Amino acid sequence: MKYEKWSLGYWFLNQYVAFIDWIIHNKKIIVGKENIPKDKPILFAPNHQNALSDPMAVLLNTPFQPVWLARADIFKKGIVSTLLRFLKIMPVYRMRDGKENLSKNDKTFTDSIKVLKNNCALALFPEAAHTGKRQMISHKKAVPRIVFMAEEKADKNLDIHIVPTGIYYSHYWKFNRNLIVNFGKPVKVNDFLDEYKENPNSATLLLRQKLYEAIEPLVINIKSKEYYKDFEAIRETYGKHHLRRKNEKYSILNLFYSDQQLANELDVIGTEKPEETAAIVDECNRYLKAIRKHKLRNWLIVNPNHNFIKNWFKQTFVVIRFTRFPFWVCI
Repeated sequence: MKYEKWSLGYWFLNQYVAFIDWIIHNKKIIVGKENIPKDKPILFAPNHQNALSDPMAVLLNTPFQPVWLARADIFKKGIVSTLLRFLKIMPVYRMRDGKENLSKNDKTFTDSIKVLKNNCALALFPEAAHTGKRQMISHKKAVPRIVFMAEEKADKNLDIHIVPTGIYYSHYWKFNRNLIVNFGKPVKVNDFLDEYKENPNSATLLLRQKLYEAIEPLVINIKSKEYYKDFEAIRETYGKHHLRRKNEKYSILNLFYSDQQLANELDVIGTEKPEETAAIVDECNRYLKAIRKHKLRNWLIVNPNHNFIKNWFKQTFVVIRFTRFPFWVCI
């Protein structure tokens, strides 16, 4: 399969998935599309929190047919391997896949160079694992290694741009959720090539750190491991009030930015004021316990003027449009 070629079959599948995606989400907000270069080879580098929803968030909201790099062990079964390749997913072999298989990466890197030379897009999760949390984990070295090897094999003439990408869901699994996809300013691999020539390991670490720092402002990142669940509960409970205290108008995007600030403030308090943190966490837990005891929902208290009738009609319309869609066309 020529991954760098535009695929009609992939496009048709994309349209079907895009419709399902439209049904699933209440609102989608795309920020920073102007940061995606139009005439450069690109590697999208998103945070990874929500399994298969994350690649969908990227590929359905860019003009490209991104080619994804994924661990090779998911390609073991023949029919699965065929499907994954049709979906423009290429295998990357690791030491744990067997030393004898590492040479198979040569084809993957050759195909990656073809994709990049044609000013198409690769995509890879720097964290190499999804967390199911609003918490970034340390990046692996895969992205720097791949772009440096690609530049090396192409005599450093590619000028690869890495596009840091932040993905945010109002809920990870609930129907009718909101989605924000945040494209940051690209990180230019050329800026690290001189260092790579002198010290490849140092350049790899520098690019990895630069990419982490570029993605972090695009997401909500609750750093505390000890208080993660508590801080997330506080964000969900207090988030809209925090926005109102800033005298800012409610919008999905404004709430996201406010929640970012709130998460950062909680992390600072958690680090610098442990006693105050314990008191805040205890107060939040007592509040949540009280509303559970009385079988109340937090949103009823946070937003007492909620329009039940409007919401009922909206949900009913979503269900109708969902059930009327002819899913049998794929059978």
